[in-house]
Amino acid sequence: KRLEPRGSGSFLMKRRTAHVFEKEDFLSLFAKEKKKNVRFHNVEIREYSQCIGDNPSCSAGPPVSLDWTYQPRTQTYPLDSYEARQKPSEEEYEINESEEGRIRLLLNLGYTYQELLQADVNRTKDQLYRKRSSGENVTLKDVDKIFEKLRHKYSVKMKSGVRPARATTSAQA
Repeated sequence: KRLEPRGSGSFLMKRRTAHVFEKEDFLSLFAKEKKKNVRFHNVEIREYSQCIGDNPSCSAGPPVSLDWTYQPRTQTYPLDSYEARQKPSEEEYEINESEEGRIRLLLNLGYTYQELLQADVNRTKDQLYRKRSSGENVTLKDVDKIFEKLRHKYSVKMKSGVRPARATTSAQA
């Protein structure tokens, strides 16, 4: 260590260090750096339940999400055979469900119109917060109009008392 003047009476401390590596040190460093490989052998498919979601990107109606619960039985396939038989079409990737389809699905899962309304209100609130944080001007009149439409939509559905028919599964048929 040595002190060097740094103008106006202050000193800067410098430390000079030298580390001498032996040939064996370098060899041991490189020997530890083995190439790492990751391999997959099987694909395990698990079925999850669906529930009311909280995704504010849903355009209208209550969002649907995967629940934490899943069926204990799984399906396992060798990776190569699974990939060989997977010829995805565009329809298989289409996961957008209409608002009415999501409402029907959630009612069939046992949710009430009141729960669907609450999820729709929460989604709409989150969308309004996003708009406001992005600098978009959202007036109180706009907000009142949006929530009035939501209340009206669900009050009409509740008054009609129409509940969708339970979906039948292949096990029930």
